[in-house]
Amino acid sequence: MAMLKVENLSIKYGSIEAVKNVSFELMPGECLGVIGESGSGKTTLFKLLNGLYAPDEGEVLFRGQDVAALSADALRQQLSVVPQESFVFPGTLLENVSVAKPGAEREEVAAACEAAQIRAYIETLPEGYDTPVGGVIAALSNGQMQRINLARAFLRDTDVWLLDEPTSALDAKNRDAVIDRLVHASGEKTVVCILHEPELIEKFP
Repeated sequence: MAMLKVENLSIKYGSIEAVKNVSFELMPGECLGVIGESGSGKTTLFKLLNGLYAPDEGEVLFRGQDVAALSADALRQQLSVVPQESFVFPGTLLENVSVAKPGAEREEVAAACEAAQIRAYIETLPEGYDTPVGGVIAALSNGQMQRINLARAFLRDTDVWLLDEPTSALDAKNRDAVIDRLVHASGEKTVVCILHEPELIEKFP
């Protein structure tokens, strides 16, 4: 059975067709990169896939179940989602990452941060993972905040990953390391990644 199946998906904003007749099927372990011009409907597709938008036509199926028939909690349990918008909240860096998996061991958080290419930075801080975000927020770059978002997804580690331009604020070295991890070390994970750099599409089989 397909992990993720999209059938004839369409949605309009007024008279504008944001997504039209999109269909694809992904089995466990398959990765899909999606690229297109600004305004081509990539983020709309992302929101349709994770149930934030309801399509005008077609359906999205996870393990054969229509997303529209799943509760928000049931759907979230199946997804690791990385939106374009990076966010942090008051609390320590450890708390900011482990919110994705309450009760996670510190070693698990460190491994997730390593995968997201943010561990080295955190471990240079005097208080490390116990550093209050309020104390370092002014020094966090957009790229570092984006990597904290990615660390949450790596820690959550569900079977299906949906990412919307997850490396747009990263330098080339960190970007490539994250994408390579998603594509080549994801095992049986099913990954859909919205991209903005044309050269990255070549990394997806």
